[in-house]
Amino acid sequence: MRFPTAAVLATLAGCDGGDTDTDPSVSIQGPEVLHEPPTGTFQAGDPILLTVTANDPDGVDSVTLYLRTSGEAAWDTVYLDAAGDVWETTVSGDDVQAPG
Repeated sequence: MRFPTAAVLATLAGCDGGDTDTDPSVSIQGPEVLHEPPTGTFQAGDPILLTVTANDPDGVDSVTLYLRTSGEAAWDTVYLDAAGDVWETTVSGDDVQAPG
């Protein structure tokens, strides 16, 4: 099964771009983002649930998934829904193709 190509971006809460050289309270470390690839057998056209755990001492405002189907030039943007530190979305079956 060929899955879409994807990248994930987590946005920090309260990140105002402060001066990290003069203000020690400004965090320069990004959030911890963990993802386990889905397991099981999928068929072309099956929707796939993706979950990401994203946490940071300053909080996480959003998690964004950028994905594209093999052969496509443009990336689609998908905003994940939060339930605490776990963020999730379902990749549409239209984006899941058979190998080949």
